[in-house]
Amino acid sequence: MTRPFSGYLNVAYAHGRLRATDGTTGDLPATSEWLGSGGISYERGAWTASLCARYVGSHSLDLSRQEAGAAGGFLEGNARVAWRTRFTYPTEFFAEVRNLLDGKGDLSASPIYTPSRVPIEGRQALLGVAARF
Repeated sequence: MTRPFSGYLNVAYAHGRLRATDGTTGDLPATSEWLGSGGISYERGAWTASLCARYVGSHSLDLSRQEAGAAGGFLEGNARVAWRTRFTYPTEFFAEVRNLLDGKGDLSASPIYTPSRVPIEGRQALLGVAARF
């Protein structure tokens, strides 16, 4: 018999440092010191319900991008309900809400992008079908 509940929790801390060619050191820009994610799911028969969240700590922007300030410092949560069945192939119908709490925040963008920060998307509701064959 399987357990109906499962979950996970991840926490990471890292302090990125950058050493210049002249030997000086400083904080590595666009790098969060704290990251975290966690989730829980409940399964009963063909049904599954889950909640998950991620945290991105505040981090400074890359000054070489000509913009000072910070990004990050947000919590984002998602919820999902799914029903599994089998037609010709294993099929799953699901409803999902991303950024459930409609949190605001942004991430430092990669140097290949024009903007120095990318906002997280607002709340989104998704309905879908996934078939494996």
